[in-house]
Amino acid sequence: MILVCGEALIDLFVGVPGGPEMSTHAVAGGSPFNVAVGLARLGVRTAFLSGISRDHFGALLLLPLLRKDYEKVEDAENEHERQQCPDKTAATGGILKK
Repeated sequence: MILVCGEALIDLFVGVPGGPEMSTHAVAGGSPFNVAVGLARLGVRTAFLSGISRDHFGALLLLPLLRKDYEKVEDAENEHERQQCPDKTAATGGILKK
């Protein structure tokens, strides 16, 4: 098994203003997060250790980590609820130009 430790964050892409609104596109990211998800997709036994928040972005980050076809690692001594970080999710941003 490969244990990947590090950040999980949101890459937030912001479009050019179109009137009073700007479009945004949020994508799960962070190099360690992407490596862990990629290894799991390739069938490598992988665990990911990181803080993931309880906000909406945290929920977005959990989606690929909780896929049914991924092996779940359980605590051998007692099963317990997953603890989520109370902090907000970190985000990086960029402006998309047409």
